[in-house]
Amino acid sequence: QKYIDYIDDTHAFFAEFEHQSDKFYIGVGLRSEFSKMTIDYLNANNTITKEYNDLFPSMYLDYSINDLKNVSLSYSRGIFKPGYYELQPFEEKVSETTSFKGNEQINPMYYHIIDLTYAYFGNVVSFIPKLSYNRYEDYWQNVTFENGEKINGAPKILTSPYNLKYVNYLGID
Repeated sequence: QKYIDYIDDTHAFFAEFEHQSDKFYIGVGLRSEFSKMTIDYLNANNTITKEYNDLFPSMYLDYSINDLKNVSLSYSRGIFKPGYYELQPFEEKVSETTSFKGNEQINPMYYHIIDLTYAYFGNVVSFIPKLSYNRYEDYWQNVTFENGEKINGAPKILTSPYNLKYVNYLGID
């Protein structure tokens, strides 16, 4: 029997510009995305509809210092949309005292990624370190808490996803 009707209708347009010279490359892109997500919980008379209309730019610059060395800088913006698992309003039993329940109010997570890379291509060894900065806005995290109920004297534990304001990552590869 069918309990959930999940539809993710996404339309997108992408434009890109590229230019290359002897030492320099530039690539710039823009993605326009229009999404409508509908989740119909058939047995619960409950329908969730979420719409997202966004622009996602990207950029890549590369400078060739010489035949063996180059440096590049890139930026991109994107989205992680919650699926029906994160949005579902039903409690899913994991064990006698532990459950998971989605959050119908969760928002999509937007990210910004910036990478600065230096590359050295030697005859024997290549060396390609990268400095990265990632920012996730409306980052969602599973939060586990006691919901106040007791089962055979043990507290009932519930886990649900919630949006945090933002999370920043800085890294070196």
